[in-house]
Amino acid sequence: MDQVRRRVSRRKFLRAAAVAATAAGAGLALLEGCATSPAAPAAAPTTAPAASKAPAAAPTTAGAAPTAATQAQPTQAGKTGGNLRIGTRVDPQSLDPHHYKAGGIDIAVIDLLMDGLVTFDRKMNIVPQLATSWEWVDNTTLRFKLRQGVVFQDGTPFNAAAAKVNLDRMAQAAEVKGYYGQLASTETPDDSTVVLKLKAPFAPFLRNLASPLGGMISPAAIEKYGNDLPRRPVGTGPFKLNEWLPNERLVVAKNPTYWGTPVKLDQVTFRPFPEEATRLLSFQAGELDVIQDPVPSSVKQLEADPRFQIVKTQQMRNLWLGIENGDKTLENVKLRQAIAYAIDRNTLVNMVAEGMASVAESLLPPEMMNLPKVAYPYDPAKAKALLAEAGAQNVKLNLWAPQGRYLKDKEIGEAIQQELKQVGIDAQLQIWEWGAFNKAIMEHKQQLWIQGWGFLAGDPDGMASLFGSQGAFNSFNLKDSKVDDLFAKGVSTVDEAGRKAVYGDLEKRLVQDLATVVPIYFQLGFYATTKKVHEVYPHPLELIDLLDAWME
Repeated sequence: MDQVRRRVSRRKFLRAAAVAATAAGAGLALLEGCATSPAAPAAAPTTAPAASKAPAAAPTTAGAAPTAATQAQPTQAGKTGGNLRIGTRVDPQSLDPHHYKAGGIDIAVIDLLMDGLVTFDRKMNIVPQLATSWEWVDNTTLRFKLRQGVVFQDGTPFNAAAAKVNLDRMAQAAEVKGYYGQLASTETPDDSTVVLKLKAPFAPFLRNLASPLGGMISPAAIEKYGNDLPRRPVGTGPFKLNEWLPNERLVVAKNPTYWGTPVKLDQVTFRPFPEEATRLLSFQAGELDVIQDPVPSSVKQLEADPRFQIVKTQQMRNLWLGIENGDKTLENVKLRQAIAYAIDRNTLVNMVAEGMASVAESLLPPEMMNLPKVAYPYDPAKAKALLAEAGAQNVKLNLWAPQGRYLKDKEIGEAIQQELKQVGIDAQLQIWEWGAFNKAIMEHKQQLWIQGWGFLAGDPDGMASLFGSQGAFNSFNLKDSKVDDLFAKGVSTVDEAGRKAVYGDLEKRLVQDLATVVPIYFQLGFYATTKKVHEVYPHPLELIDLLDAWME
């Protein structure tokens, strides 16, 4: 108890210091001015090396900090042991991959605890994991050969029967039905084979299985823990859950029964710090070894400090301003378009986010699918003209933003409030704690809000959960038959050129015709680590790759 009191006291001290540091930084800022989609089913089995995640090119190590190649050549190469302490933005909400509540840290921890049949390597190639090979028998039948001798962390064997329990569960779970709902049946001809029958050709299915959402859970744990499973996950991954004190710390330990190459770390402790300045000060004070998304203004300082380094990579996540559907005030499309024209995304990215993101003029990250620009340009005069055409006077709206979930989320909300004010829209800003925000936006009481979306399978169909009429995460309250038809066409089209045309039409419908979403930025994943930490890689899917990580 005394230790807990000291820790809380220390955090309060750091939070107070952070407020002062942030205020000072704000004053200075004022002075300065500021993968490829699945191909048609193949006839031959697909195989790859047996490693759980095949090594690939390392992410960029920024500035003067050592390159990833330099990281790989330390004097104590591959030292085992140690507790890696990671400071994150927020605490996970659910570690059940089939009933996940949010992307980001939830999925990152799930990925450390669980394996799927297949997975993505660091270049977003699909590689074997609990399956050793797979074969498209026809365009709706997929057969997997399973790895032998694997056990879950509770000792339950992994076999075809265990895979079937999970696959059938995934097909029915509301949160992931958009990913796996096309599964009609799972057959188990023997202990090492599963055959998946789809309802119809579904282009993203194999990629969806490679997502952490396809993680396999012990059938015994599913039965034993029931509704408590999100807090008691049991997988086959390189780490197992050791301790979870919500909003304080989450600890994972090396899994002694892991089927692959054992990890070098003994354990990893995740600690949530919604306030980015507090997270930074804890890191600089030596309380953390790694921090997620350090304060952008601190990056150059950290790079120049011989104790630290920055590792970064482009991620498949966007941030946008949502405009609610079904709200009487917002039913005129010209008003919604006026809001879009009022948003200066270049200033939001370069000034507010301090250049640590890339400007988004479409919804899909170009690394996934490079589509034409569809975002309305910043044009406050056009915004005012559209307001006049809509007969909109003295417009008052609520604007919601979380704090600590996305890069500069609160600050971007504050900046958008001012941009809307300049064109005559009075937006009342409300800042939310992430967990409460994530639940509240599904009640559709917001009119405008800041949110992001991560493409957990690296496929554009992931947006169906967000914009589809039956989408489990449809915070927009959107029900549009043309949007639904385009999503259906996108998953039944297997050639890349055809899919690009479909998703180009879909983006135009959402961003321009309906004006229900305003793209802002594409997220850059970056971590600050001490020089004693090696081979920690931020993955494009917002995962934290620790398979090769070690500490001096």
